[in-house]
Amino acid sequence: MTKTQPLFGGALSVNLPNTIVDASDVRQIPDNQEVFMNNFDQTMIVEILEYVQEPDEQALKTHFYDITQTGDEGTGIEILNAEKVESYSMTQCSGVYYISGKSHVAKFKEDARNEVETHIAMFRLPQFTTDILINFTSSCLINPESSSYKQVDAAGMSQRWTIEDFTRAVSSLTLIDAGLFG
Repeated sequence: MTKTQPLFGGALSVNLPNTIVDASDVRQIPDNQEVFMNNFDQTMIVEILEYVQEPDEQALKTHFYDITQTGDEGTGIEILNAEKVESYSMTQCSGVYYISGKSHVAKFKEDARNEVETHIAMFRLPQFTTDILINFTSSCLINPESSSYKQVDAAGMSQRWTIEDFTRAVSSLTLIDAGLFG
């Protein structure tokens, strides 16, 4: 089940799983982000960023490496897929691009590393010098020594967000009020 979620004071909207928790209810979130989480070490973030003045495919990788905090390809990040998205609702963008990858990261400076999948859709809005990203991060293998580790039964696993939830969010993101960009 999904719900239409207003973003940035109603200037954008997106369809998200109805099991989302608004992270701003729990912690402070930067003004350029809307962050949602669940109980299964997954997050969905909609982020407004400055337009990267590079060709689309390179801009996508630049955002990807910035988000995965590596800065280069030689630090354990594996890009699995990168492609242009054909189905989306935001008519104001010049194109939408998708990238996914895996990495091994530790939380809270722990020694235990978890395998994390990152999926990013980049919406290019050069007329507003803006890139909008939807970032779906999901721990796929959690180290038993990690603070994120907990036993999850089959019923719990059925409540985890899926790539289909991310795809639904990407295809439904809608710009309602361009005044958001000033």
